[in-house]
Amino acid sequence: MIDYLKKQRALTLVVSVLAVYSLISIAYQVGLSTKAKEIEQEILATPINETEEKKVLIKLNKYISHCSTRSQFGEGYSCSNLYDDEFLSWQDNGENCKDGYIIFTFAEPVEIKFIVFENLEQDSDFMRNWKAREILYSTPDPDYSYTFELENTNTAQWITVEEVVTTEFTIQILSAYPSEPSKDGREGFPECAIQEIEFFGYLANPSQALDLVNSLKDTKTQEQKNKEMEIGAEMFRNNWINNIVKTYPPLTNYESRISSAAIEWNTTFIIDNEFQCSRKSGMVYSGFINEDYPLTPSFDISEQQSYTCEDGINIIGKPFLQDEQWWVFREVQSYNQEGNCFNKIDINEPCPFDIELPKEILEGNYSLTMPYFHLAERYPVQGIENPSYVWFCDPDPYARECQYDYNPTTISLWEYSKFWISTWKTISQWDYQTRWDIAHSLKEEYPQELIEIFNSPAFSIRVDDLIYDCYVHPIHNSNHFPTDGIYPQPLETVVGRNNFLVFPTLYWDCVDDIKDLGFESPSQTGAEIFYQGQGPPVLRGDLGNVDPKPINGSWVMWGPEAPYKNGSYAAFEFEIVEFYWWYEYEDGFFSIDELCEGGRDTFTYEEDYQTICSSETPEETTSTSVTSPTQTEPSIVFINCVDTEITEDTYELTYDVIAGNEDMNYFFVSTYKNGEYVSRAYFDKETNPGVGLFPLANTTHQYGSIVDNSDSTGTNSYEITISVMDEGVGEATEQCTLLMTNE
Repeated sequence: MIDYLKKQRALTLVVSVLAVYSLISIAYQVGLSTKAKEIEQEILATPINETEEKKVLIKLNKYISHCSTRSQFGEGYSCSNLYDDEFLSWQDNGENCKDGYIIFTFAEPVEIKFIVFENLEQDSDFMRNWKAREILYSTPDPDYSYTFELENTNTAQWITVEEVVTTEFTIQILSAYPSEPSKDGREGFPECAIQEIEFFGYLANPSQALDLVNSLKDTKTQEQKNKEMEIGAEMFRNNWINNIVKTYPPLTNYESRISSAAIEWNTTFIIDNEFQCSRKSGMVYSGFINEDYPLTPSFDISEQQSYTCEDGINIIGKPFLQDEQWWVFREVQSYNQEGNCFNKIDINEPCPFDIELPKEILEGNYSLTMPYFHLAERYPVQGIENPSYVWFCDPDPYARECQYDYNPTTISLWEYSKFWISTWKTISQWDYQTRWDIAHSLKEEYPQELIEIFNSPAFSIRVDDLIYDCYVHPIHNSNHFPTDGIYPQPLETVVGRNNFLVFPTLYWDCVDDIKDLGFESPSQTGAEIFYQGQGPPVLRGDLGNVDPKPINGSWVMWGPEAPYKNGSYAAFEFEIVEFYWWYEYEDGFFSIDELCEGGRDTFTYEEDYQTICSSETPEETTSTSVTSPTQTEPSIVFINCVDTEITEDTYELTYDVIAGNEDMNYFFVSTYKNGEYVSRAYFDKETNPGVGLFPLANTTHQYGSIVDNSDSTGTNSYEITISVMDEGVGEATEQCTLLMTNE
């Protein structure tokens, strides 16, 4: 049964009998605004049926009258989304789940048996948002509060709660799982997100409801206590900032980059030259630090516990480097529930910070995991090595944190590499566009001339005593490789997307025993040993005295030293011994210009000839792809978003997505009808590698969305929202509103 309930959206359909109990039950209705005395009188006037009846476990969300929360990201992220049976979510206002809570108020007393908790269902959104970890659930009854640790998963989680009858149920977030970058590298968000919270149980019987009324006569509601605790928390925070927080210089760029990398590089360190500290796992809490946390761009004095050390030492936040010394924030002071202070370094000494907890916090029965119960200050540590990462060398390979040798070619010699860059881009975009056209029935077959290009080597390299022919690496395969070194591009030529310094794009596959790669990488065609090249070939010099031509110079291919999946990722320069492509037209050499010299008859498709060989961009075109060299950010243009009423049952809304100077990698489409959610869909290049779905840089693709009004009557308003994002994190969002009438 639990496995069944964990099937995410199936949970919203659970209305059948899950358990049958023999209990006395009589139904009644109680209004939300009814005073306690009126409830009591109504229940006392209700006769109690002594006959045992079977009681069916039901979903209680429909009895929730309203909710309240500490904060929400915006109007569309209300806590009411948590019980609406939709894909919408509650999100806090960028607070990393800190001090978060949701209070659910039921229209009548309910007996809650268990809760189903769901994080964001879509993988990318789940990763990029903060998630609740340990929660504390409670009711206005001061003796009813329990904790539960959630898993970091986007499958539904079952929480069996302690027996309770209530009209108010509070869930507080005590700790959280941090956001992460998505699989395609998009940064995480600061918002805490929950998609759905579902309650299961029974409507309370009259005697249970009467007990509840009596228990609440002189008790503050949880909402009242939370408001008082918020006041107390704000008082403490202001006192802390005004009287305790110190000011330190910000980290330098070098210190910031090294510190950020060290979080992943180092898992242990030493404090007091004696005690080893290691990463904290399981439940964590937050604490206040007595300065602005140096690793975040905005003012931040509250961080989560991250390391634990021998001798009971706790660390708040991550290590950081400043003035050649590694530091952490060590917990030096804590409080118990009664507000008594303890010195965490020497219990026999007074507490280092002269600050008390306001009575509003103590009376509110807040958990000891809240940050004002744990106070920390900077403390030196030992045993952290400065990490050395190749991406420290981008964009400045001469930066102090870059520990790699950088030996660029000259600017004048780099000019000859530009032929290879432009040729590779033309071929790869031609291939990409062709696959998109075939997938959308705009072309019938792959052009023979492009097949011949992929099946013809561009040059050959020498490895020991063997010669390897190098072919264009297929664009639809993986195009990045973590080679450990700096590509020899002159720094002066690194501009925008023409940056090959770190992890340049895979351009070449070099084999010695397969001459027909087709459209697959060598690993997919049976080659056991092959080498890969990144970026364009590089001219190193030695043009010679007899016939000083660039083609006779010393050329190299840059890439990982070892064959594919066979050892070191260290960078290496392979000697190029022969060219088959060249920028100057000569017999026996291939170039795009040479292909275009053959005229229209050398191309299978007219549009390919126009796109590849035209030196000018037409002002108007019906092609699916046009260049837009001045475009920098992506944009969306609706073709037929009309403001008149549409009388057809269905309508295809068409729009152009115009890529900027980066390839597109993300789409989001949503539809709302009369303000109510209808549908939404996500597409990202990582999980939807469909051919041609995402426009390449400086191209335009046209798309369509069907709006279906066939099952409706009268006039209905449809809002269609389109959002796109590119690999450079450029983004665009547009919305179209359509009025559709169906009598």
